[in-house]
Amino acid sequence: MRGSIRKDVTRKEGTTWSVVFDVGVDPATGKRQRRRKRGFKTKMEAEKYLAEQLRAIESGTYIKPSRMTFGQYLDYWLDNYARVNVRSKTYEVYCVIARRHVTPVLGGILLTKLQPIHLQKYYTAKQDEGLSAQTVRHHHRLISKALNDAVKWQLIPRNVSLAVTPPKPRKVEMVTLDVDQIGKLLDAAKGSQYHRNRLSWSGRFGRLSKRPVFRRYVFTISGILMRRCCSSKVYI
Repeated sequence: MRGSIRKDVTRKEGTTWSVVFDVGVDPATGKRQRRRKRGFKTKMEAEKYLAEQLRAIESGTYIKPSRMTFGQYLDYWLDNYARVNVRSKTYEVYCVIARRHVTPVLGGILLTKLQPIHLQKYYTAKQDEGLSAQTVRHHHRLISKALNDAVKWQLIPRNVSLAVTPPKPRKVEMVTLDVDQIGKLLDAAKGSQYHRNRLSWSGRFGRLSKRPVFRRYVFTISGILMRRCCSSKVYI
C-alpha cells in the first residue's frame, strides 16, 4: 500500500479526513514505516497532501517530520557549522544575534513549522524595539544562511526566509563638527591621555587627527568594541 485516505467522524471534531502512506523500510529494524496525518477538513485537501508526499518520496526529497525546534537547530548550526567554518569574530556576532535576539522570540517554533509570517513579524518587532534596519538585515542574513543549510541537510524542504523581504536601510545624514567645535574638543582634551603632539585624539570609538595636506581635522572610525561570546552556553 502506497497510501490511502480515511474518513473520521467524532463528536468533538465532526467529519474529518486522515491520510496514511508508506515511507519505505527502516534500515535499523527492517520493518516498513508508515506515516499518518489527521485533521483534513475536506477529502480534496487530504488527496492533495497525499499526492505531494508520494511525489516527494518518489523523487527522494521526502523529509521525515522532526520535533527539533528552530532554537535547537540554531544551537546545532552554531556549534557544528559556524564555529568551524567562519572567522572567530563572525562566529561571535552570530552567537549574539542568535542567542540574544532570534532564539528568545522564534526558538520555540518547530523547525518544520517555521513560516515566512513568523520572520516578517520578528523583523518588525525588532525595529519597534529600536534596532536599525541594517541590523535587522544582519539578522535576516544569519537566519537565511542557517535555513539554507537546513535544506541542504534535508531537515526542511525549503528556505522560508526567501519569501520574506527584510527592511531597507534608511539613509542618515551625518553631522560633522565645525571649526569652533573641533577647537573646543582639542582644548578640552589638553593635558589628558587623549591629547597627542600631532593634534590627534583617540578615544573609545574613533580617532580625530589633523592631516597636514588638507589642514583640517578628520574624524574616522578606527575600530569597534564587542563583547566576546566564549562558548555556546554564553548569552550576550
